[in-house]
Amino acid sequence: MIRGGGGARTHVSGIQCMGVYLSRTGKKTNLKSCLLQVFLAQVIVPHVVCVCVCACVCVCVSFVCTMRKQFTDAELDKILKWKADSRTPIEIHNQLVKDRKRLKQKGPDLTTVRRFLKGSTHQRSATETRGRKRALTPTNLKTMDRVRDELLTKADCEREISWDEVIRKARVRKVDRTTAAKHMKKELGVTALRPRAKLTRNDIDEANRKRICNRLRKLPSKYWTASVHLTMDNKRWPFPRSLRGKKYLRQTKVRFVLRKKNEGLKRGYTKPDQRKHRTNLGGVNLVAGIIKGKVRVWHYFDGRWTGKKAAEVYKNVVGPALVRAHGKKRSYTIVEDNDPTGYKSKEGKRAKTELNISPIEFPTYSPDMNACDYALWDEVERRMKQQTAPKHETREGFKARLRRTALGIPKGVVLKMLRSMVARTQSIYDNNGGHIPRD
Repeated sequence: MIRGGGGARTHVSGIQCMGVYLSRTGKKTNLKSCLLQVFLAQVIVPHVVCVCVCACVCVCVSFVCTMRKQFTDAELDKILKWKADSRTPIEIHNQLVKDRKRLKQKGPDLTTVRRFLKGSTHQRSATETRGRKRALTPTNLKTMDRVRDELLTKADCEREISWDEVIRKARVRKVDRTTAAKHMKKELGVTALRPRAKLTRNDIDEANRKRICNRLRKLPSKYWTASVHLTMDNKRWPFPRSLRGKKYLRQTKVRFVLRKKNEGLKRGYTKPDQRKHRTNLGGVNLVAGIIKGKVRVWHYFDGRWTGKKAAEVYKNVVGPALVRAHGKKRSYTIVEDNDPTGYKSKEGKRAKTELNISPIEFPTYSPDMNACDYALWDEVERRMKQQTAPKHETREGFKARLRRTALGIPKGVVLKMLRSMVARTQSIYDNNGGHIPRD
């Protein structure tokens, strides 16, 4: 290293240094000090610079690797919500750390949370103000949805509620009914659908259902599969004798067709109107019962269901079936509906008393609490459809095939039907005795 004329220091090579015995001033330079300067400039300084650069790179890489993930939009929304709930920054930070820990990520710093709460960082973008304003705001849609529900509940399906009436009652901005229908369907999923056909119950019936289910919902599933000795019900099974009647029965059970709007009147896209095409399909009357997870009672009877017929079924069919399956007991617990003409008639009650049969308390208008109604009939019908019926099947042949199908249902399938009573009674209680989403 040799000073220049202006006082600046200049790096020189070893040969240049060795040749500098005579300077411009004519003075001799010390050779030892010159060699030392060359060694420092050529060996020590480059190595020191390299070490410093490597250290800086390592620090930067470690800083980048330990950087924590930025707040997502969902996290920012949660922080603002928690702030509105008067939660402290420390509580918000702890909750964020727990949420990120589930995702195997590092939680944010407490300082970062504090800065956002003060409004110093993570500024949200401004609301879009360009273009035409929305016809219905989210608040308008929520108001319309609330008014719609109130109007439908008050009308009780006695009349139709139009979008024009909903807009007028909600007192929102005047828009066309098609615009309201489009926005309600897009944002809230509300659209015009055919009302479901369900049993009609009054307030007393629903209160009675809730009271009974409040007690039954606490019972385990084993109660319905083991403690209840019999679950029984009646049904009239349709049996069309002609090919035309069989076709009519299949057509009435079609729920939908995949078609365009202009294909509604084409042949194959329509089905008979049951209000105008009333066809007497005929049928068979039967009594079915579930015992120990299997269908063990399947009895046909002719004529109308009366108290006398019910007493005969209890004495000649139900009683012997209970003794064969459970042996002689002091009392048999059964589930049956509140049929006033048969099960609840004087003859039927007298026969049950003689046979020590005790039905549990069952609410009125509650087919959703009888396994035969909500599961068994549909399972038998599904299995019958999978079979290839004879082209000209007699009545006795149909009854025998129907009986084989019912008795052949696996035990696991039937037990699953009975175990669902636990969830059903709980759902009825939660809905205050009203309809449940299972049916």
